[in-house]
Amino acid sequence: MTFLHALLFVGGFTLVFVALGATASALGSVLSAYQFQLRKVGGILLIIMGLSLVGVLKVPWFFLQKRFAYQSSQPRYAASLLIGGIFAIGWTPCISLYLGTILGLAATAATLKQGVLLLLFYSLGMGLPFLLLGLGVERANRLLRWLKPHTRKIEVGAGLIMILTGVMIFFNWLVILNRYAAPLIRLIRP
Repeated sequence: MTFLHALLFVGGFTLVFVALGATASALGSVLSAYQFQLRKVGGILLIIMGLSLVGVLKVPWFFLQKRFAYQSSQPRYAASLLIGGIFAIGWTPCISLYLGTILGLAATAATLKQGVLLLLFYSLGMGLPFLLLGLGVERANRLLRWLKPHTRKIEVGAGLIMILTGVMIFFNWLVILNRYAAPLIRLIRP
């Protein structure tokens, strides 16, 4: 029962994030005329966000959050789906450091399908801890307790990846990366 609630919760925020991705992809095709300028601005924003995560810059509005509590006498499956969607909407500013990166990539994706897939995989990655919690709350608690002392290291690592991604986007080096990655992907595909 807990796993089904977790699955529906993840489904709720996946729907919201995929809708954001589809919107970003559709909007991206309209904004393609400004691709050069947007790439520069997006790269700079990613670098700033990465520097913030690493701790070099302090940008307070990156970390603003609002909370509300929901108490239900008897949890229903539809409520789990709805709360998942509300979670995505409410926490989007809090996870914007990561979500913004994915939405930026979705906006510049070649097709709507690619943009939606980016957000789908983002949601699945974000939802994995919730699904694990739903499967084994006690086991997951031990894992989360083990990860807690490493949270800062994870943030710094993510920040460094964001800085690198921002630099690559700013200088349009992702094209070079694609050139080398494409043959590797063809080797993996059956």
